[in-house]
Amino acid sequence: MIFGGFLIVFVVGVIAGGIQWWLLTQYKKDAAVATEPKQASPQKQPAVAPADNASKELSKRVATASHDERQPLAEALALAESNFPTDYRFPFEHAKLVVAGNVHHHAFGLLFTAAQRAIESGKSDLMLADVLKEKDGAFYRCARGHAEWKTLEDSLRNKDKDVLQHAMAGMSRDLIGGSDDMVMDY
Repeated sequence: MIFGGFLIVFVVGVIAGGIQWWLLTQYKKDAAVATEPKQASPQKQPAVAPADNASKELSKRVATASHDERQPLAEALALAESNFPTDYRFPFEHAKLVVAGNVHHHAFGLLFTAAQRAIESGKSDLMLADVLKEKDGAFYRCARGHAEWKTLEDSLRNKDKDVLQHAMAGMSRDLIGGSDDMVMDY
């Protein structure tokens, strides 16, 4: 009798799950058809680079990320970093996410990578403005008591990526032995 009750509950659950799955797949198909772009209008709209859209969207997600969203967001940022290998904004946003988890060495590594990209792409002034803006915000703890912060600012001001490479080499030597600061706590 009890087995029969469990069997009925199981069968009803499978049927309900199947119906819900079918409804969701139909909704996604309808939404995809509804959002398909219509014929291009003859008016030209300003072209927005995919990197700009991705950067804005990920920046918003970093700013509002809960603890449970940190790992998937870190993965999305890593993917964006590989998709846009010359754009400094993705490792910069990744550093903001990492430093919120108190992982300073990893954050500096990401900041140095972002600075190298900014210098190479001629956007070191833009990144310096971003760094100075976040000095009292996301990077409050990094900007105080860490020699790496001065290295970051100086290299961006002087557009000198050699200083960054030297600093990164020193950081990787420090981390080979395993630093407690490298524990990822997304």
